[in-house]
Amino acid sequence: MLLKNTNKSKIKETRNYLRENCKSIEEVLKQLKNPQNSKLSQLTKEMNEINNLYKTWRHSNKIKSRRSKTLAEPVPKPEPKSSKLSEDSESSSSDENADWTGMDREYTELKDLVSEYQDTISNLQTHIFELNEQLETYSFKVEKKASQLSQMEKNNEELRQVIQEMNSTLAEKDQLLTETKTESEQLEATLQETKKNYSELDEEYQKLKCEYTKLQLELEEVKNNSKPKFEIDTQNTSEIYFSPLSTPKMNFLVVEDSPKPTTSEKYSISNEFYFKRSIRYKQAILYSDDTIEIGTRIQTSTQKAVMDMYIGNKSSQNLSSLETHIEHSPENLSITIDKNTGPEIIPPGSKALRKFLIREDDLFEGEPILKLSFNDTELYLKLPVCTPLFFYQDEDSSTQKLESQCSKQKVFIPGSSKINLNFFRNFEKIKTGSGKILFAQSVFGLVVIYIEFHQLASILEVSSQNPQLTRIILNLILTVIH
Repeated sequence: MLLKNTNKSKIKETRNYLRENCKSIEEVLKQLKNPQNSKLSQLTKEMNEINNLYKTWRHSNKIKSRRSKTLAEPVPKPEPKSSKLSEDSESSSSDENADWTGMDREYTELKDLVSEYQDTISNLQTHIFELNEQLETYSFKVEKKASQLSQMEKNNEELRQVIQEMNSTLAEKDQLLTETKTESEQLEATLQETKKNYSELDEEYQKLKCEYTKLQLELEEVKNNSKPKFEIDTQNTSEIYFSPLSTPKMNFLVVEDSPKPTTSEKYSISNEFYFKRSIRYKQAILYSDDTIEIGTRIQTSTQKAVMDMYIGNKSSQNLSSLETHIEHSPENLSITIDKNTGPEIIPPGSKALRKFLIREDDLFEGEPILKLSFNDTELYLKLPVCTPLFFYQDEDSSTQKLESQCSKQKVFIPGSSKINLNFFRNFEKIKTGSGKILFAQSVFGLVVIYIEFHQLASILEVSSQNPQLTRIILNLILTVIH
């Protein structure tokens, strides 16, 4: 009887244990419902087998329980039977004990199997947790991408609107361009007609201009043949004045096209433009390009002068093998280079100095030419050393008498009236009528220049006691004008 009660309690514990484990297994199965999970499919299959085994086991337990109840009911005292009945009872009891032993063994096996599946479920739960974390990460990325996609769609919509506006604007501009093109064609036709009319008028104007110039020349020729331009008042020598009504006291040498010095024609001069500018001032730039810049400053004293020259390196490389040499010097002009000035190499952004000592022995024509070489480059430069450099202001012009020839350039190039005739600021100016008189003193005599400006042409006259000086000054002025 005690054995039966013990078996009942074990059966009850087994039922409760199996029920709890089955519930936990079902919960795990709900979490693992994923048709792509192969482990879940295998676990489901095994759980079905366990459930079938459990049902079979319950069914067998019910049958045995019924038998136990039947055996537990009070049985009337048996009447004495034969020995054969006693033997049958003992054999049935031994069969029942064998059945309970088999059930214990099955219970132990089931318990081990459930423990094994619990471990499997724990591993699966861990795997589920990892998958959930990955799912959250992917969800966050998907949300971020979705947000970016939404922003891109918004931007695309804005771009579509902008493109539509641009297309609308382009259509308006195309229409405006078409209208403008039509107007332009009309204006072009009008312009061509205007050009044609202008060409005809210009031809007439040129003809009239030529006739006017001829008349002016003829008029000037008549004036020159009848009246002098310059006159020194011997009674009152306090000023030099222009008097067309006075009687002539000097002869005129008419120079229609005064020749220029040809000494430097064999050299390829690099600074013609800068020379014409530098000859007007005592301090000026003599030459400049992307590599080098050369400037001069001149100080004079009667027949001597000192010229300081700087040579600046504007490039990013050294100027090496720098040499300066006087290639040509006019007759009666002495010019030397101070040997104590240098250096021969000029770094980028630096400069070198050269000093020139100049002396005028007598009147000279032309300009000295400097040869400057560096690296593989050679430059031939005209130096701004000319006769007016040695002029000085006349302090006592009243004692001077102008009784020599006067050379005259009747007409020079129109549009050149802005020429600075005040060379090195050594001339004095006297205005008279519509013209201007400039005069200066030198060791070779007094020089007087008269200039009169007109719209189409201008008159230039030079006079001096020394004909050579007159020719030099006239050629120099014409050089600067051209």
